[in-house]
Amino acid sequence: MITYTVLQQPKTYQSTILDKNGTDITVEVAIGFAIQKGKTAVLHLELGENYITIIDDKSQGAIKNVIGKYTYEEVFSTKRMVLEGEIRDILVEKFKQIYVNLEYIEIKDVDLPANIRTEIVNKETQKQRNQTAEAKRTEEMHKANARIEKSRGHSALIVSARYKAEAIQLEAEQISKNPRYIELKKWEKWDGKGSPYGEGNVFGSGVSILKQQ
Repeated sequence: MITYTVLQQPKTYQSTILDKNGTDITVEVAIGFAIQKGKTAVLHLELGENYITIIDDKSQGAIKNVIGKYTYEEVFSTKRMVLEGEIRDILVEKFKQIYVNLEYIEIKDVDLPANIRTEIVNKETQKQRNQTAEAKRTEEMHKANARIEKSRGHSALIVSARYKAEAIQLEAEQISKNPRYIELKKWEKWDGKGSPYGEGNVFGSGVSILKQQ
């Protein structure tokens, strides 16, 4: 009796591949696969137990084709998710042809020559330093702008206070120079009750009078 596992199965491949510029890259890629539901008998009749070998060949071919299109730096750091997506798309279609579903694919490790690895780490470190410096410059610029706006606000308050003081001074000058201005201010404050001249006017309490100059 031949037994097939219908549960998800893991496989890991380690391959040394030339990147697009001819640099050796060693990658470790893990995949998960499972026989399609209800397709075990068909798979046995067409492929037999050797279907695992077919999975190995298709997986290693897809890994080599995709990795070889990119530079070592992209494989190591910047494009790993893109690579995984491209390998996934290829294997999904190829596995369908042999009644197998691809469950997952992950680039677990990328190994580069020591000198190249150091170069990439230095580039990433410098990149982080540049980003930090730029963030500090932006923060200082915002603080400077805030100080300018605050200074403008203080200037506006000073100008407003000066105008109010000048208005009060002008009113005082008019009062001292023009008795009619005093008369006008009394009538502006009068509420229509009693007399704008007070309770002690010559006409008696409660009497309203209108003076004409």
